Amino acid sequence: MRLRLRYDDLYDPLMDLDIKEALNRLPRKIVKARNQRLKRAMDLSMKRDELPADQSVEFREIRERNQLGSH
Repeated sequence: MRLRLRYDDLYDPLMDLDIKEALNRLPRKIVKARNQRLKRAMDLSMKRDELPADQSVEFREIRERNQLGSH
């Protein structure tokens, strides 16, 4: 099933305080995009559907990580 989540989206900030702190340090724009991906994935999962190709976005995770200075 194609939901277009990132690997890091699957970490739960309620179960891991390090993840919670990392999310607090990220720019709001990135956190908002993460939350939107999670909501969309839950909706698609409940409907047993996939994200249409025309709504899919370019994979930018590596470039964004480099901009944030993570390795």
